[in-house]
Amino acid sequence: MFLDGVVARDRNDGVHAHLGDEVDVFESVEDLRHSILYTTLELEQTRLAVQEDLKKRDDQLVHLKDLLSKVIRERDAAHEKCQRLLYEKPLLQQQQQQQQQAAAPLSGIHLPKQEIESYNIRCGIRYPIPPNS
Repeated sequence: MFLDGVVARDRNDGVHAHLGDEVDVFESVEDLRHSILYTTLELEQTRLAVQEDLKKRDDQLVHLKDLLSKVIRERDAAHEKCQRLLYEKPLLQQQQQQQQQAAAPLSGIHLPKQEIESYNIRCGIRYPIPPNS
């Protein structure tokens, strides 16, 4: 009987030990579940932050692309204007020469206004020279 009591006690201790192990395992599993849940929440927050950063960068890229397009259009317009002016310059010079020749005196002598005024002063002529000369 003594042995029966020892075996029974060993069995009870084993049962208590086994239940203690199950409680420890249960607490460990709960701890793991909480840890996984917390890690999942952190991961989701990180994912949302990264998505927000990517959206901001996409918006910045769209803005930079728009600015680049605007600068390219302005450059092209300036280039076209430069080409037009280079084309028109000889025509304008030719027109200016024709106007100067048409305004020149018929005698073929063309004196600048300063020379005429200087001559008039030396000769004692006192009337002003018209501004078109």
